[in-house]
Amino acid sequence: MELGVGLETSLGTAGLTTGRQGRGIAFMAGLLGAVCFLVGCQRESGKPPVPSDRGLPVAASILPLADVVLNVGRSYVRVVTLLEPGKAPYDYRLSGDQVESVSAARLLVMVGPGVDEWARPARRGQAGPRVVSLGALFDRASDGARSEASQNSQDKDGTGSAGQSDPEVWLDPIKMIRITEVIAETLAQIDPEHAAAYRGNADAFKTKLCELNRRCRDEIAKLPRREYVALQPGFGHFAARYGLKQVCLDLPHGKRAELRQIDRIIEFVTKHEVKAVFAEPQFPVDQLEVISDRTQASVDRLDSVGAAGVIGHDTYIELMTTNLTALIQGLSK
Repeated sequence: MELGVGLETSLGTAGLTTGRQGRGIAFMAGLLGAVCFLVGCQRESGKPPVPSDRGLPVAASILPLADVVLNVGRSYVRVVTLLEPGKAPYDYRLSGDQVESVSAARLLVMVGPGVDEWARPARRGQAGPRVVSLGALFDRASDGARSEASQNSQDKDGTGSAGQSDPEVWLDPIKMIRITEVIAETLAQIDPEHAAAYRGNADAFKTKLCELNRRCRDEIAKLPRREYVALQPGFGHFAARYGLKQVCLDLPHGKRAELRQIDRIIEFVTKHEVKAVFAEPQFPVDQLEVISDRTQASVDRLDSVGAAGVIGHDTYIELMTTNLTALIQGLSK
């Protein structure tokens, strides 16, 4: 069976397990990685741009977008990331302090429907931030990001829901170039005094994104296989960009799977001799261990949103590099 084109994922630990040998050591390493991700391992060097205590106040729904704002705005912006580390964005709720931060911002950067509508100010037509919804830049239903495999998993295996277009557009480095341009121009409109700096910083960050794209393209081209199973939706734009093939089983974000779902995942992975399975960081470690113990597949995590202060996850470039490493390890075995 050829696994369906598309891709969905979520990472946070490195190499939980591979096959049935060495599971104890490998799984404990993965467990420590998960704890590190959720609690936060503070970086000691190579820090990302730090927002100024003064500057244009900006709120961003998720870390990848906040990181773009920081790289473009540098000392001229003061950025608040709304999604807390270790949380999934799809059913998040703002705290009272975060609502005040959004109200006080001059700019709110978000993805839009399907991801972070919780970030949008509840009251319309009153003074508040300018809102940029970046998902609207892309036609998500026609650019290859639809998970065809999700439809198959529902029809044949009952493990997921019908396939839907993937809203996680920021996981494609080429789309992130367009996002960077829009953020730079928006900042230039709000703060024309520093427009030249915003555009220059954007050009520098776009160069880094081009380098990331080349690395992803070159490394994935070397892989002996392109097929794997993802437990939750995500990464469809990344897979479409680099020719990966994935079956997404569409488990709910940030929740435990039912026992019957775990059994069906194991049945599916075993039946189709799947070599790699990926889950989001919030998926319970004990359930990943069950899947690992009862299959021959490598089990790991992919992270779509990152987390401030967590090594390998606290900037967009490092986040995507970490995800790329996990994919290469899982698909090379």
